[in-house]
Amino acid sequence: LFDPAGFARVTMTKSPQDYAKVKIPVPAFLTACILMSTAISKQNKIRFLLGIFDENDNLHLEEDEFISHIQALFTGLAALFGLKGVTPMQRIETFAKYVFARIAAASEASEAEAGSK
Repeated sequence: LFDPAGFARVTMTKSPQDYAKVKIPVPAFLTACILMSTAISKQNKIRFLLGIFDENDNLHLEEDEFISHIQALFTGLAALFGLKGVTPMQRIETFAKYVFARIAAASEASEAEAGSK
């Protein structure tokens, strides 16, 4: 999943040297590891992951940052569980945009309700 060519090489040769050459995207790897950890509290998991993907450090995720986070989440968990035939990135991006729009709409409704009180 992360490096299909490297994985195929490791599977065929079983060489310890080939294991060192397999490439893993860091955001997907960290996302999967952090979420699966039982030693980290939920609040700290969220803070850490938001810190990774909040590229401009404005303490909230822009749409593109949210999409990157969701793509890393799906990719990392799929690789962690060895799933074959992972959902294409375009479908994950479409899903992430939909979720982001729903969250933004709920947030605006909540702010409008709080402002009217």
